[in-house]
Amino acid sequence: MKVLEWPSQSPVLNLIEMLWHDLKQSFHSQEPSNVAELKQLCKEEWAKIRPQRCERLIASY
Repeated sequence: MKVLEWPSQSPVLNLIEMLWHDLKQSFHSQEPSNVAELKQLCKEEWAKIRPQRCERLIASY
């Protein structure tokens, strides 16, 4: 079996990085002004991630 030396370091091989990218894009347009707003925004945007998005990421892996 061929093993990659650092697979967890690659964003392509770490699916959560793709979701973080999606979240960062949504944050960019909203610009929270404090930590409480950032936490609330994180919760709201995370809840908006559809199961189909996760399924597509897994299928592309």
